Amino acid sequence: MTTVRCLSLSGTTDDGWSLSEVDVPLAELRSRLSRTDGPTLWLDLVQDDGPVDGAGIADGAGPVGGGAASEVAEALGLRRTEIEGILGRHARAKAVHHADHLAFIVYAPVPVGEAVRAALGGDPEAPEEEAPQPRRGEDQFRATRIAGFVHPGGVVTVRSDDAFDLSAVREAWAEDEGAPLGASGLAHLVLDDVVDAQFWAAQWMDDRLDDLEDDVFEAAGRSAGIETVAAALRGELTRLRRWIQPMASVIDRLRPETSEGRGSTAAAPGPERTPPPAHPGALELRSLHAELADHAARTEEWLDSQHETLTSVVQTHLALQDQRLNVVMRKLAGWAAVVSIPTLVTGWFGINVPYPGFGSPVGLAIAAVLVLVPTLAVGVLMRRARWI
Repeated sequence: MTTVRCLSLSGTTDDGWSLSEVDVPLAELRSRLSRTDGPTLWLDLVQDDGPVDGAGIADGAGPVGGGAASEVAEALGLRRTEIEGILGRHARAKAVHHADHLAFIVYAPVPVGEAVRAALGGDPEAPEEEAPQPRRGEDQFRATRIAGFVHPGGVVTVRSDDAFDLSAVREAWAEDEGAPLGASGLAHLVLDDVVDAQFWAAQWMDDRLDDLEDDVFEAAGRSAGIETVAAALRGELTRLRRWIQPMASVIDRLRPETSEGRGSTAAAPGPERTPPPAHPGALELRSLHAELADHAARTEEWLDSQHETLTSVVQTHLALQDQRLNVVMRKLAGWAAVVSIPTLVTGWFGINVPYPGFGSPVGLAIAAVLVLVPTLAVGVLMRRARWI
């Protein structure tokens, strides 16, 4: 492969922006991405499931053809440690600052299960509330790993598969969103799309927990598959937390530096010291990243709250089961007390030893009275005590 096809965004805020596809020679890719005076480039690759070796990334099967990912990695001059740490199959979510670029890796949840796909409605930002509960053993989400390399003149993204669609990012970029901010603005759009997908998954989990809570109280201690649904939701929640928890810290590390340094909390400069931003748009980018990091942090806190809610719902279900068992045992004990009286009387009168009234109507009357009167009395007492 000698060229790669990239999206190119050029223009100005006053004259407007133009998005087109351009073929970039692979040998010039690194230099083109390092330029700040030209159009902003975006190269999107899809990596296959092959392992990452020391020579480069596993062969890709994305928009630029098979084997492209490995060749692009070599063209960008990625080191072996960076390839394994960023593009490895089990790479953790993180952000790393290098001398000539920023690198990040995040995980976007993709709906794949029957229960979660049933919640896909007309509103892409909110799942349908009326959806079936997940079944144990059927994963509802799988993660698409997205690795990004942010250079001054463009962005290279490598997805582990094409299940997570970035077409919404392309449309937003074409509508001038983030265009004046260059490559950093494009990276922000990618991260924003991932955060939206994570928030959607958290909303789906919250709806399912609400349904589970209603089912617990409707079942009133009966099993009704509550344990199976709770186990399935716990598995989904564990996976989502693993993908979403690092997101806020990744975004925070990607905030652009100002002249006071990245993440500085120093007091505002006085009239004698008014340092400019590190580059045009840095302050706006910091504001956008701060808002996005807050969104990711709220999603993470929501998942933590859902974990506590799920634990509470399961404990409530077990408590209701114990309560139901106590009620059943109490009723059995009450009926046993009632039945014990005729059992005792008939056992006495059923012995094969003559007694007063044996074989006469008087003995029958005495036996009937001794069975009916105490049985009714004990039955009334147990009824008033709500034991039967």
